[in-house]
Amino acid sequence: MNFFEIIYESLVLIFLFDPDLYNIIFLSLSFSITLQEVYDLAEPQNGYDKYIILDSEEIYEGGLGIFEGNVYMNCQGTIIDLLGGGGIWLFADEYYTANLDIEYCTIFNGETSGLNFMGISTGNISNCNFISNDIGLVLMDQSHATLKNSNFINNQTYGLGLITEEPVLEVSYSNFWENSE
Repeated sequence: MNFFEIIYESLVLIFLFDPDLYNIIFLSLSFSITLQEVYDLAEPQNGYDKYIILDSEEIYEGGLGIFEGNVYMNCQGTIIDLLGGGGIWLFADEYYTANLDIEYCTIFNGETSGLNFMGISTGNISNCNFISNDIGLVLMDQSHATLKNSNFINNQTYGLGLITEEPVLEVSYSNFWENSE
């Protein structure tokens, strides 16, 4: 039974026993928060241009494109549902640098990737889960990232994809389960 089936069955039971409570839960699920909205509202802090702390009780939806700046994101164990979209991606060049330090996130349901570093973008990924994406984490071009204590589970093509010969990825203490290749 997957996550959505469990939620559906729970809502059916709540509706049968307490229709008023069901309406409150349904309304709160209907007004989900997008990752883009949180990014747009984020303020600078601790040397980052965008400092994002997500609420562990929420499920965030949609992807995010970062093409400049130094970004920190702590999901505190929450889920980012990419809704079958393009994922979270970074692109940097010599004129516009981009860095993402991301931790404690579960990123799933990305059509192409969960997280993608392109150009000369950089970042640190720690304690994250990449589940049911096409490719969990992608590094391309001359990107550079450090990956620690993360899990890659049931991604359709690869858990990890290094596209081209020039990206640099430093990996420690990460696990790969039931990825197609």
